[in-house]
Amino acid sequence: MSYDIGITSYLLTLAVFIPLSGWVADRLGVRAVFTAALAIFTGESVLCGMTDNLVEFTGARILQGIGGAMMVPVGKLAVLRATPKEQLMRAISIITWSGLIAPVLGPPLGGFITTYSSWRWIFYLNVPLGLAGMALH
Repeated sequence: MSYDIGITSYLLTLAVFIPLSGWVADRLGVRAVFTAALAIFTGESVLCGMTDNLVEFTGARILQGIGGAMMVPVGKLAVLRATPKEQLMRAISIITWSGLIAPVLGPPLGGFITTYSSWRWIFYLNVPLGLAGMALH
């Protein structure tokens, strides 16, 4: 079974919903949107790991993409709005470096997980991280 459609559907959902994230955050509040995005992304990560066929997996990835699309830009917006101007460059550098490190560490970690466990754990790994993010937010 080819799961390329899962990647494509996730990325297309990001492309559609990222531009809406700022507008939604302005209307509903940054904190509420970020928390909801974390909850959606985390919940859909569980569903992605539990799917048994390509249609279910693709649907879960689309819903996960909605959470991901809202989470990243709204999270950055929250940090930038809460950071004093004199600390803005430091905050931007921390956000930027974490965004640069993730694509470097992700593929080897994903390969390790799928080699020694199951592909489902790539998604289940998001659950404690998402719960921690919601607790700390």
